[in-house]
Amino acid sequence: MAPRPRPFARRRPPAAGLAWLALLSSVGGCTPYRAIPLTRLEIPREVVPQAGERPPRIRYRVEGAEGWRHMEVLRIDAPFLFGRETTGGPSAPAAREVTVDSRTITELQVYFEEGRVWSRIGIVAGAVAGAAAGVGLIVGLVALATKTSCPFVFVETPKGVRLVGEGYSGATVRAIQRDDLLELPPLAGATARLVLSNHAFETQRTDRLELQVVEHAPDERAVAGADARPMRVGAARPPLRVTTLDGRALPAPTSAGGRLWESDMGAAARAAVPPLRDGLEVTFAPSTDGAAPVLELDVANTPWIDVVLGRMFAAFGDGLGEYLASQEAPSQAAEQRSWREREGVDLAVEVPDGAGWRTVARVPTPGPAAVRHVAVALPRVRAGEPVRARLVAGTGFWRVGTLALSALRDGAAPMVRVAPSRAVQPDGTDGRALLAETDGAYQVLARRGDRLALEFDLPPVPAGRAHTAFLFANGYYSVHPPPQASRSVGTLLRLRDEPGAMARFGIDLYRALERTVRDAPREAPR
Repeated sequence: MAPRPRPFARRRPPAAGLAWLALLSSVGGCTPYRAIPLTRLEIPREVVPQAGERPPRIRYRVEGAEGWRHMEVLRIDAPFLFGRETTGGPSAPAAREVTVDSRTITELQVYFEEGRVWSRIGIVAGAVAGAAAGVGLIVGLVALATKTSCPFVFVETPKGVRLVGEGYSGATVRAIQRDDLLELPPLAGATARLVLSNHAFETQRTDRLELQVVEHAPDERAVAGADARPMRVGAARPPLRVTTLDGRALPAPTSAGGRLWESDMGAAARAAVPPLRDGLEVTFAPSTDGAAPVLELDVANTPWIDVVLGRMFAAFGDGLGEYLASQEAPSQAAEQRSWREREGVDLAVEVPDGAGWRTVARVPTPGPAAVRHVAVALPRVRAGEPVRARLVAGTGFWRVGTLALSALRDGAAPMVRVAPSRAVQPDGTDGRALLAETDGAYQVLARRGDRLALEFDLPPVPAGRAHTAFLFANGYYSVHPPPQASRSVGTLLRLRDEPGAMARFGIDLYRALERTVRDAPREAPR
């Protein structure tokens, strides 16, 4: 039997692994497994806004009311939110203190200063409030306030500044520093203006960054592959059928009405034997052109995975910095990736293989802030056979939207690589040299509120052709010590050694949070 991967300890040379186990055991002894959710958070004290960044600003509707209310959130004591009410939106001065029971909220949105936009977080309960809605909204706010998920990418468009995604999400240690390719919306004019902004509780290190502008025919499209390479494809068509892994049929495409599929965490928490893997199976009509099929999918992570990863890092206690330092060497990459695959952190794309399924690609985590459009080339199937695929990940970690199938066009996509003509760092200095090569000389956004302002000179579009622009970034980030951290060797050893432990840890956290919200009195604590 092959040894199981151990992502929290070096295995070669053996002394390194023994040293890390000794480090774990040296403080606090061998503590038992614990899944304790973060239900209380003093935002000014535990998540200190930097560079003028203010506490999270939200707008919300409560049951029985149609209008929006606005507040700055200063404290979370699940299920209650404490803060200062604002009367006229995000630019209005904070007024009186206010307390809101999240179980009465039917819709909640958070304000992003960089893009001057409101975005939904957690769940949207429609006209239904209660414990389930309260859990989702608390999860969204905790994930926002303690976020550890890479730089946000904002782009200037003809309709204003837009949040388009997160760069190299999931690359939490240098050993798994990675390439990332983010499709940008259509850009107008001769200059593209973007911002990388640190909205997380971490230090972000970008090694290389450029625009990749792909030229293609007007009847073709350029899409970002899961391997961070662009590909040219033809027209896309929707699936015939989409089901969950347990056979329940869903609308096709799954995002009909603007909805994204994700795991039902309430159902998983209530199950006597909860599923540790979840996902979708999709079937498309047979292809008629014989071209290689390309699966296109709109995906995002859930805010819940941010919370689960945050509580995992909290289990390192004051040993987190030493653990992160131990994961610098490239030799650690194989173990880190094996653990992510085993635990379903990344999304597996599978195709039929005899009586079973085999993995043909893995989609790296795109982060929860924005939906990412990703493409995966699938193996050809026999003429007349339907095209089938499965998307599989840890329970509660991923959201899936529109699914479609296109055909890969022959030939490499002509591409122009464009270095930034301007890259202004937080201290006002020029960061272009740091972004030119993947050489270990990093452009660093060290604190929440730090930003890198970028400009690119766009190439002209040849007559009769079209352009699609992508942001290519290579980097990684280091999480800062999370709030309410407490060393738990038992938790770390279980997450390291037990297959499926990450999803099980998440379900245990959800159960504990659900009990807190459900059983809380209606009167807020003072």
